[in-house]
Amino acid sequence: MSEHGDEDERDQEGEEEAKTTVPVVYQLAAEDKVGQIVKYLNSKEDEEFLEAIEERNPENGQSLMMWATLRQRFVLVEWLLKRGKREAFAFKNKQLLTIYDKWVEERKAKAERDKEAAEEAAARAAEGGEPPEEDEDKPAEPELHQVVFEAFEGEEGVTIHMVRTVGELGIYEGGRDEAGNKTGLGQTLFVNGDIYIGEYLNNKREGLGTYFWAKEANIYTGEWRRDVRWGLGRMVYADGGRYYGAWARDKKNGRGRYTYINGDTYDGDWEDDEREGQGTYTFAADSSSYVGTFRRGDFTSGKWVLSGGVTYYGIFKNFKPFGRGLYLFGDKFKQEGEYRRGEWVIHRVENLKSDVDVDYQLKLQGQTIALRYTPEQHGARPSLEQLVSVANCQAFQSWRKAVEAQKQTQISDIRIRSLELDPRTGSPASIRLEVSAYDATRPATVRAKLPLSDV
Repeated sequence: MSEHGDEDERDQEGEEEAKTTVPVVYQLAAEDKVGQIVKYLNSKEDEEFLEAIEERNPENGQSLMMWATLRQRFVLVEWLLKRGKREAFAFKNKQLLTIYDKWVEERKAKAERDKEAAEEAAARAAEGGEPPEEDEDKPAEPELHQVVFEAFEGEEGVTIHMVRTVGELGIYEGGRDEAGNKTGLGQTLFVNGDIYIGEYLNNKREGLGTYFWAKEANIYTGEWRRDVRWGLGRMVYADGGRYYGAWARDKKNGRGRYTYINGDTYDGDWEDDEREGQGTYTFAADSSSYVGTFRRGDFTSGKWVLSGGVTYYGIFKNFKPFGRGLYLFGDKFKQEGEYRRGEWVIHRVENLKSDVDVDYQLKLQGQTIALRYTPEQHGARPSLEQLVSVANCQAFQSWRKAVEAQKQTQISDIRIRSLELDPRTGSPASIRLEVSAYDATRPATVRAKLPLSDV
């Protein structure tokens, strides 16, 4: 065999050997096989599991938690944290972790001593006793960093500055810029036990990252901007609730889906952590759903989709139907009525036929008026569902309030001239009304009918 042939064979063997030294989890990660990663790690006993997740990818130095965070593999992040807890972040400097844990221990012990001293002083004061005289010869209690440092005195590499830094600032491992600011990939163990892993810019969380709240055991994985949740992300709460969607200013803002601990779900608009705008709330118990408008977390108007093709349209209060509304039983018939003290009172029952002019009865200025379509709109066969949506949308409700506020003009007929629906939500986006009215200040015998007007 030629000399070049021997070199080629050695190169090939070297490549194969290098490939085999890559830990199994990172071989699977390279192919994005999250399910197999979980299966592989789940087969390990606790000690082997911890060894496996603390290994780093030899190609880029990243931990498995960092890979899962940057690739937004939410399920893997959650699973690693629940089984591995702090060890899932694979901090490299074990000495600093030991110092950190000693700080936590001594801080807790000092808090207990201070609490006991305060309780003793309160008991003496309650009994009218005098506070004990101070012993001038008694040495002052050493500061916390001194106590912790003494526990590691003589250990190689441990300085009092190192101990104080860990106790007062926590532990950071990762990139820094020329000025020493946290920049690039890194992870921080904070003094309160919280942990962040992901991207930094100028000492702030910026980009993709995972944050673990130690006290609450909540987990967020997603986008960050200037140290707050901002962008797309997933939050897992300790009580079992989950949210995936848009964030801004560290709160749920925009479109998102929340799964509650009882299995109910809300999929729709959010504003400052509250359901606000268009959305769908589905009840796990019976699969019924509220579809429509939410204000300050409450469902205010829209439709209640029930089983068997039954749908209720109207307004809602405290997640229950309220006031006037309409039940639609498939394409067979409708019931118009109102909820009084939680009971449904029927006003009218009507069979539905495709060739009749559908209408919706509503109260306006103390009288019942039918909301209909103009002949042009009816020819396009708009649905009764759209009529109810119009009657309950915010723009129409605002117009109704304006009409009720003035007494000079009496409305006698309302028809929808044109209607445009939001393609995303199906709710009215633009409405033009054709309104018949008369001058209510004139005697009935001489009232002049006002001309039709557009609203």
